[in-house]
Amino acid sequence: MKLVLVAAAALVLFVPAAGSRPAETPGVTKTQVLIGGTVPLSGQASAFGAIGPAANAYFKYVNARGGVHGRKIKYLYRDDGYDPSRTLELTRELVEQDKVFAIFNTIGTEHTIAIRGYLNAVKVPEVFAGTGAAKVGRGYKQFPWTMGYLPSFEGEGAIYGRYVVTHRPKAKIAVLYENSDYGNDLLHGLQRGLGVHAKQIVAKASYEVTDTDINSQVAKLRASKADTFMLFALPTYAIQSFIYAYKLGWFPRFFVSSVSIEPTRSSRTRPRPRGSTILRSPSTRRSSSATTRAPGPRTSTTGTG
Repeated sequence: MKLVLVAAAALVLFVPAAGSRPAETPGVTKTQVLIGGTVPLSGQASAFGAIGPAANAYFKYVNARGGVHGRKIKYLYRDDGYDPSRTLELTRELVEQDKVFAIFNTIGTEHTIAIRGYLNAVKVPEVFAGTGAAKVGRGYKQFPWTMGYLPSFEGEGAIYGRYVVTHRPKAKIAVLYENSDYGNDLLHGLQRGLGVHAKQIVAKASYEVTDTDINSQVAKLRASKADTFMLFALPTYAIQSFIYAYKLGWFPRFFVSSVSIEPTRSSRTRPRPRGSTILRSPSTRRSSSATTRAPGPRTSTTGTG
């Protein structure tokens, strides 16, 4: 959520100074800049739905203090239910009917990919897309009007791998990952970071975003007797994994991908055996809280927010 607000704040850098853009620029008037985007207010990824209202609240904060270069920012966000086909449909509406200046903070990798061809063809900026997928990051020459803002998923996976090599060199690793660019990038990064230790991945299981639960996958991973569990999953599935693992009596060290870390939410899902460790993000700069002792299963997270 913090990075969402940073992205919202950074968007003001794209707002032209009064009189510096042609009057016919879609979505830009002397008093207002109109932007739009899609968020999953419903569906399996509805945990991310708060991003729309949060960004809108920030823009209102900016507007209450005079706006940007004399203009107020108006942000229209639509519920795509985390369905890429709906993302494209709603994005077309925002561009062709609402006449937005830019598409802001589209949530999801497949959703960003679904609309980038269209937006680049009509030369509408797609800024701060909510993805860290390699396919988006490496496509900047072909799709110059598209810009993501999340750190690389593959790079994140590599951080986990290097951490395990250094701190848990004998770990037996199980991986639950989404069958998408998001999940596959994290898995590939993990394998790259592990290097010759990649053989310590003793079990892998994937899920689809249309799955209602991942109990069978977690049961399969538990059967591997892994002591380290990589959760490359959306929040709903990450929480289900915590709960079902505990129901099965499985208490591995958890590593939770950045898109799903929210400490208070995770803490409500777990029992509290004694003597466990919670590790904060390896990428976090807060040295004073790098390692925190707490009752509860051991969980490692690296985060963007």
